[in-house]
Amino acid sequence: MKTISNILRNTMSVLLVGTSVALSGCASNHHLAQLKNMINAPVQPTHTKSIVRKTPIYHPAMYVNKNKNNPFVSFSEYQIREEAMLAGKSKLPGGVVLSAKTPLQRYALSSISVVGMIHDQKKWVILLTPNGKFYKASLGTPIGIKHGKIISIHDGIAKKFIAVLQYAPNPFGGFKKETVHLSMGTKGN
Repeated sequence: MKTISNILRNTMSVLLVGTSVALSGCASNHHLAQLKNMINAPVQPTHTKSIVRKTPIYHPAMYVNKNKNNPFVSFSEYQIREEAMLAGKSKLPGGVVLSAKTPLQRYALSSISVVGMIHDQKKWVILLTPNGKFYKASLGTPIGIKHGKIISIHDGIAKKFIAVLQYAPNPFGGFKKETVHLSMGTKGN
């Protein structure tokens, strides 16, 4: 048992000596005074930047819609509404006048065939109607049941066709312009 008590005494003395040495280092008046001064001194900022931006003052403003358009309505819907408005004003846009029907205006473009082209002083196209009759037509000739007229005649080497501008009815009672091509050797589309 003497050995255990000796070990305990030796350990205690070592701990006492170590603690007194450590405390004597911290108890130095010079270091302690510096520590107190640093704690009590006011904080001085050095070269700081403000990370937070100033929030601008909010000034409410009234929205003015100069065009009277609803920003939540698509552009295509505006076009449809405009066509519906025009439908009440005139039956055909662009000043197209309904005239007495020519034989070529009695048939849908899909039933008329381009069978030939002729060149003299101007371009001519030969058209075949469903009743088996041939008609000669040129630029501006009225054709089809949708108040169409021939706007161009293409007589290229690879492809021969005519372009017809016609007015297709829309759901609101108005009309929409559309171009249809009739190729030689086939019926219109």
